[in-house]
Parts: sequence; structure tokens; C-alpha cells
Amino acid sequence: MLSSTLAEKIIMGVICFTLGILSSKAYVFGRYAPFGVSLAAATPKKGLWYCVLGSSIGYLTEAQVFVPARYIAALLAVAVIRWSLSELKFVNSHPLYAPVICFLPLLATGMTMVIINRSQAYTTAMYLAESFLGSGCSYFFTRTAEILTSRRKRSLFDATDIASLTITLGVLLLAFSDLSISGVSVGRVLMILLIMYCASCGGIAGGTVAGVTAGAIQSLATAGLSYVSGAYGLGGLMAGIFSGLGKIFTAIAFVIAHGVASLQIGDPADIFIGSIEVAAATLIYMLLPRSRRLSEILGDRRDRLSGDSLRNNVISRLNFAADALSHVSATVEKIAGKLGGTPHFQSVLNLSVSEVCSSCSACSLCWRKNKEQTTEAFRTAADNLKKNGRLIKEDLGEELSHRCQRTALLAEAINKNYRDFIAIQAAEVRSAQMRAVTGEQFATTSVLLKDIAKEFLDYQHINEDASERIAEIFRQNNIFPVEVCCRVDKFGRMTVEAEVERSKNMKLNRSYFTREVSKACGRSFSQPCVSFTDDNCRLMMCQKPELDVAFGYFQHSAEGSNFCGDSVCGFYDGLGHYIAIICDGMGTGGRAAVDGVMASSIAETLLKAGLGYDTSLKLINSALMTKSGDESHSTLDIVSVDLFTGDTEFRKAGAAGTFIRRGRRVEYVEKASLPVGIMMGTEFARFDEHLRENDLVIMVSDGATACGTDRIREIIEAYEDDDPEYLSKQIVNEAKKYRIDGHEDDITALVIRIK
Repeated sequence: MLSSTLAEKIIMGVICFTLGILSSKAYVFGRYAPFGVSLAAATPKKGLWYCVLGSSIGYLTEAQVFVPARYIAALLAVAVIRWSLSELKFVNSHPLYAPVICFLPLLATGMTMVIINRSQAYTTAMYLAESFLGSGCSYFFTRTAEILTSRRKRSLFDATDIASLTITLGVLLLAFSDLSISGVSVGRVLMILLIMYCASCGGIAGGTVAGVTAGAIQSLATAGLSYVSGAYGLGGLMAGIFSGLGKIFTAIAFVIAHGVASLQIGDPADIFIGSIEVAAATLIYMLLPRSRRLSEILGDRRDRLSGDSLRNNVISRLNFAADALSHVSATVEKIAGKLGGTPHFQSVLNLSVSEVCSSCSACSLCWRKNKEQTTEAFRTAADNLKKNGRLIKEDLGEELSHRCQRTALLAEAINKNYRDFIAIQAAEVRSAQMRAVTGEQFATTSVLLKDIAKEFLDYQHINEDASERIAEIFRQNNIFPVEVCCRVDKFGRMTVEAEVERSKNMKLNRSYFTREVSKACGRSFSQPCVSFTDDNCRLMMCQKPELDVAFGYFQHSAEGSNFCGDSVCGFYDGLGHYIAIICDGMGTGGRAAVDGVMASSIAETLLKAGLGYDTSLKLINSALMTKSGDESHSTLDIVSVDLFTGDTEFRKAGAAGTFIRRGRRVEYVEKASLPVGIMMGTEFARFDEHLRENDLVIMVSDGATACGTDRIREIIEAYEDDDPEYLSKQIVNEAKKYRIDGHEDDITALVIRIK
């Protein structure tokens, strides 16, 4: 680690020192060289003094520079200002910080020279122009430094980025302007090569910006070649227009445009020298390979969605549909609450009395004169009916049987109406369950649509050129793409989603495919996450993140069974996350294994398909509740690690707690929640953590924690190996050994190590 850090410092120092020398030797207006000061104002803090040293040496060794001591004084002033304000983040992070601290020393030293030499107004204006020019270049140098040192992968460079890079390279190439071979300037050859390459890779935008900026810089540096501003600009434009036809047409377009623009100078010698420079640059250009990465970052803007209106319209419609489904779910519940109503048990007795007693001549005797005795007899009969499920006439009591001649008919009527009551009640319960499931499905679909809308919101660009290159890779391997989408999110990360036809003879070498896609997109990609439907195959892959995981698990089946009720899976989702799942089916043996495998396989399928965690939970819950009439449930424990940031989400439905080790410190996090498959409306208990390199996550089933957590914690604290499977095996064996309740259960431990 120390040697790597030292090497980085050495490389940074060498680069800044070299750039300092080159920038100080680039001059404009014949004898002014403000660019060494500009670079010192813009260079990263770690390379500041290397840059100051290199620029000072460059000024002292450049004979054409006017008063080197003045520039060295300006350099030291810039360095002192930056050192003094280094702790004021709100100041030195401002975009105008570098231009201001470059402008003031250049202007101050220039005005000092005016006062000392008692210069004329023209010289004063030249010093002022130099100060503004150096200040402006420091802004572009700063932006270039941010582009080159940023850890964020940039998907597209805008016009300012391209201009910043071109100006920076152009200034550095100015140092070679006086280096010539038989009158042919090496600096101008390199300038032309830069324009052609930007046009080839960046199209009209890249060629035009590079041509105009390079021409402007060269014109400022050499008064006798002012025509190059128009020649380079026109050449870059024409080369960009014809870049789509290939390198030959790009070169021909530049040569013709440059030749037409150079005819204005009229001097055959200058025209000949310019032609030699263009020919030399063209020859080098034809020999250099075209960079896919440069084509990617300088590419034209047709890969954007047609304005943001299309994306916003899709997001708006998805959100509107989600809200409509949510409203439907609420309406179903509201109306069902008003219209529903399970019949009351009293209706059984009332209906039976109406059928039997209304036509009896002794009705008034029973229900008026002896109402209390009759009511008590029916109350006793109701208790017997609920207890036994049916009545006989003796259950109506001796007093009513002695008085009433229709007790047998009455008991039979009550039995019949009670059977109808039970059937209606069962149907109502089933109807309520169906309403609950239907309402849950409406709500789940609503959440699903909102998840899709959120995913659309995160994506900024669709790269059509990269999509076509990836589709061609499929076709070259006899795989027929249905749809290929290469998109870039708001963080600059590229994601590839492809759907291809599924065939019996289809063979997909994941390593080869990953390597070819990385070449096609100019980025390093992780291997794809692959899922299947009946007819098609779906692949998801994203840029290779900075983090990865080592994964291992171990299981013990209760009573030596061939079936373990705990189901485990771990996979990359193709979007930069690693997801691990443990599902513990109810009980042990084959039945538990069915529930566990069903829950984990559905979860894996849905998450690979891009569904959200809460949506997946609701669908798994519905599937377990409706798969059979028997009680069926499973715990669900999910850990999702964002491999770009280390942010980790933990979601639990009835699952045991999770151990997390940072350094030597181990914590056990437990959250109360219900398993899936028991009732509608099940929700995850969740918590979030941020993990770093070498942190451990240990997921276990409840069979592991039955012996307590202290012993497991000790094992995790003492663990020093880098094999996650070994640690999981230790935990399972220890839990099996020290279980003290006499009950045997399935035991699973799963270990994730961040690397």
C-alpha cells in the first residue's frame, strides 16, 4: 500500500513538472508566455510545487520569453495564494477561483513592468490582454484537470469539455511550434493531427470545436500565419461532416478545406510548407487506430432522447397509471366494506320460527304468554347447536316440548337454516379473501409501475451507436437480438440490457461476451446477469464497480434428511448490486424445502427481472397464500450490496438477525417482522448500513441462533481467513454442537466478504 502511494506521488510529480516546462515554453503575441502561471493556478494541490518548479525552469531556459523573472514572481504569488487559501473550501472550489488568482499576479507584475519601463499604451494593453488570456486558459485547465482526475466515469463530454481538452492540448503543443524540420513546424503537425482525430471520433461537434480552438491558439502564437484560424476551423468542420464515411474521407475533407483556405496567403513557399505539414499529419493519422473510448466520450448528441419530453412523458404516464390502480384498490375496499356483511346467527332462529311457528294456532301462547320461557329454550338450543353442529328436539327443553307439538319440525328447520348459514358464512370469508388478494394485486401493480417510472427517471441517455455495436456482437455469434438498449444513468454509469431469442443451440460465453462489450463501449463491464422466459433470454450488465464480494455458505439438514428447509441463493443483478437470499420454509423436511425453494426462486426471478424488493415481497406472499389450501409460509432474508458505493440494504420478513463485522467489532442486528404466506399486507423490516473493504455480513437461519448468539459472535471475531465458506461451516457446526433445547432444525449460515 505504501509503495503504491509513493509511486502515485512520483508519477503525479513527474507529470506536473513536465507539463510546467511545456506550458511555460508556449508563448503568444510573439514573446508573452502566461500559460505556466495559468497551469500553476489550475493544477491539483498535490502537484502544485512540482508545476511551479517545472514552469520556473521553463521560463529560465526559454530565450524568447520577455523578462522571465516577472513570470517566476507571478508563479510564486499564485502558489502562496493557493497555499494560504487551501483550507477555505467554499473559496477554492469556486469555478472562478483559478482564473482570479491567475489574473491578479499576471496583471500586477505586468503593470509593474509598465511603471518601471514607462511603457506606452500599446504595451499596457498587451499586458492586460495577456492577463485575460492567461486567466481564461486557467479556467479551461481547471476543467481539464477535473476531467482527468475525476473517479466518476464520464459518459459524454459536452462542448465545454471538448474545448477545455483541445485548448489544453493546443497550449502544450505550442511549445513545439518553434521546433521545425526544414521549415515544417512539429507543433502545427501535431495540431492538425489533433483536429483530424477529434473529427474522426467526435463527428461535427468534435471536429469543429477542435479546429476553431486550435486555429485560434495557433493564430495568437504566430502573427505571420493568421490564415490558420480559418483553415483549421473549416478543416475541422468538413472533416467532422465526412467522418461517418471513414478515415480516408475524413482526411480528404480536411486536406481540401485546408488547401482552399490557405490560398488566400498567396505566398507559394508558405502554401508548400502548409501542405507538407498537412501531409505529415495525415500520414500519421492514417496509421493511428481509431479509439472507441474517445468516440464514446466525444460522440455526437443524437444518442440523447429526443429532448427530455419523451422520457418525462413516459414517467408521467407510468405514475398516472400507478395512481389510478392505487385508487381502484382503495375503492374496492371501501365499497366492499359498505356492501359486505356476514349474516348473523340470530337470523337462523328468526327464519326457523317464521317457517314453523307462523302457521301454528298456539303461536300466541308460546311467544306472548310464555315469551320468557320460549326465549330461554331457544337460547339453550342455540348453545347446543353451536356446540354439536345440529339439533334434536330434546335440545329445545322439556317445557317447550311439552307445550309445542312441532318441536321436531322446528329442530329440523333450525338444522337446515344453520347449514345454509354456515355455507353463506364460508362463502363470505372466501369472498373477503379474494377481495383482499385482488386489492393487494392492484396495489402491487401500482408499486411496480412507480418502480419502473423511478428507473426511467435515473437514466439520462440512450447510446444508440453502442447498442448497435453490441447487437452486431450477438449476430456474429449466431445469437439473434430482439432488443438491445445501452443507457447511461445520472451518475455516468452505463448499463446494457439485451433481449435475445432463446434457442436450443444457443451458447453464450460470458467472459468472451463481457470482454467484447467492454471493447465496444470503451468501458470495463461486469459479467451479465442472465434470466430466461419461454422464448427469450434477458441479459443485464453494467460497468464494473470498484467493489466485489466473496460469497460462501454451508447447511445442515435436520435429522439427516435429504431435504433442507432452508434455501440459499446469491447473484449479481446486472445493475451493480450483489444480492443474497435465505428462505426458511415452515418446519423441516420435504414440505419445508418446497416452501423455501419456492420463495427463494420467485424472489431471484423477480429481482433479476428488475422488480423492486417490496413489489417482489407482495407477489411472493400472494403466491404462497394461494398455492394450496394448507398453511404454507417461509421467512425471507435479503441483503443487497451496492458495489459502486458500499451502501447495503437489509430486508427481513420473519428472518433471524444478521451479524456484521467491521474490523474486529461484531454487531448483531435483529428486526421483528412476519414471514410471508401468513396474511395479506406483509411488509419488510429493513435497515441500511455502509460497508467497506474486508467487512463481513453473516446471514443465518433461526436454526443457527437457537443456541444463542454469543458463541457465534466469538467465532466471527476470531475469524482471520479469507474463505467465507470456511467461516459458514464453522458457524453451522458450532450451532449444531451447542443446541440445548433438544429440538433439531435446519441450519444455514451464509457469509459475504466485501473485497
